[in-house]
This record gives sequence, C-alpha cells and structure tokens, in this order.
Amino acid sequence: MKQLRFTLLALLMAVVGLNACKKDEPEVFNVENFTFEATAALQNGQVVGTIKANSNKGTIVYSITSQGAPAVGTVAAGLAINSSTGEITVANRNAISEFACATANQGKYTAVVTITNGTNTKTANITLLAVCREK
Repeated sequence: MKQLRFTLLALLMAVVGLNACKKDEPEVFNVENFTFEATAALQNGQVVGTIKANSNKGTIVYSITSQGAPAVGTVAAGLAINSSTGEITVANRNAISEFACATANQGKYTAVVTITNGTNTKTANITLLAVCREK
C-alpha cells in the first residue's frame, strides 16, 4: 500500500511538473510578408492570396490597417481580408487598377496587414502586382 501511495504521488508530481513547464514555454508568433501576382485583370471578390501566421498562444486575428498609400489624396479600399483566415480578396478592382497602374507605382498596390494573437501584434507588408494595360 505504501508503494502504491509513493507511485501515485510520483505520478501526480510528474503531471504537475509537465503542466508547469508548458506555461513557461516561450511564445512563438510568426508572420511573413507576401507578394501576390495577378495574371489577368482583377475581378471584385477574387481571392488573391492568404496571409499565413502561426502562434502557439491565443487566437490569430487579421486586419488591413493601410492600403494604397498615395502621395496625394486618398485611395478607396481595394483589398479586403477575412479576419479569421487571412484570405485576401479584391474589394474594389477599380481602386486597385487606378492606383497600381499610375506611372509612379509601376503596377504595384501595397497594403499593411496587422495580425494579433490577443497578446502581441505584428504586421505583414503585402504587395499586389497588378496587370496594367498600356495607356
């Protein structure tokens, strides 16, 4: 009986010890920058890519915090993002084409995506290479 108590106590200590180690595990939160390339004229609702992030803590949430970044004036939101999957779609193809196909932008439409896991926040830079027709 004494041996059984000792075995149970040792097992309980091992389980508690393993759980304590898990809590002290350092956070892993990875995010990557992306470049997506359109191979044809963009269409509203078209998926252009998915931002990938992973974390061993919390739930990941995605949001676009800036896009277009014009030197002068404003740009309508050209891209949208699914806040739980990171899937990026075309929200306004005209806004993307107008901005990206301006001579100074060389066919590029940029956006910044903010990703949070509830504790920490990171950003990813997105570049969409649009198909521009010569004027």
